[in-house]
Amino acid sequence: MSSSGDTGGPADATAPSTLLYSISLLLFVGIAGLIFYFLIRKQSRKLQYVLLLGRNGAGKTALFVKLTQDRSVLTVSSLVQNVGLTKDVMPRDSGREVQLIDIPGFERIRWDVWETNKGLSKGVIFVVDSVTIGRDSQECADILYRILTDPEIQRRHIPILVVCNKQDEVTAKDVEVVSDILEKELNSIRITKYNPTTKKGNKSEFLGKVDQDFTFLQLRGNKVSFAKCTARSDDPDGHEGVEAVVDFLRTLA
Repeated sequence: MSSSGDTGGPADATAPSTLLYSISLLLFVGIAGLIFYFLIRKQSRKLQYVLLLGRNGAGKTALFVKLTQDRSVLTVSSLVQNVGLTKDVMPRDSGREVQLIDIPGFERIRWDVWETNKGLSKGVIFVVDSVTIGRDSQECADILYRILTDPEIQRRHIPILVVCNKQDEVTAKDVEVVSDILEKELNSIRITKYNPTTKKGNKSEFLGKVDQDFTFLQLRGNKVSFAKCTARSDDPDGHEGVEAVVDFLRTLA
């Protein structure tokens, strides 16, 4: 008869330990989740994305290789996007790496890759060929115009660096000349997008001030700067030819 009063003893004894185990497991999972979350947040803050664009043949991929592998190459046109870190050219900036996305120069591929990646960008590098800019000015300006009028780029005030590549060539145009050429082309293009006189077109695609010829100084939201560059420069001990580009990347990292 006395044994009937002890039937609940074993079950009652294991209940606290089971509860304690469940609580401990929940705490472990919660703490592990928080650690993982903060590690991911920390990594995402460190890694910044910069998009590299330009017409086919401007030297984008050569610049990409120089910035991500710190070596010079003679490249061919790329049909796929290239992705790489700038850690080799920014060794002093530990933990401040930039992820470069080299967007193909072929138009049919270019804008698909652009649309996929533009939301990640902290900056845009637009590469022009300083030698052929005179005859390629319209195509270069068309690409740059689309970048400058992109709602995502405007809304987030993304800075843009225009890289005047191949400055080692004798016939290369100086930075000031390249800037003037692009301003004149952009001034013509914007009238085709929206004509202030006839009010035809999309006003949101009109760059600059209506009553003045276009200049890059009129762009308040997106800072546009220019830099000289020689992407194919051989310099085993430094970054000759791309110093200004590296400086731009450091401002974003």
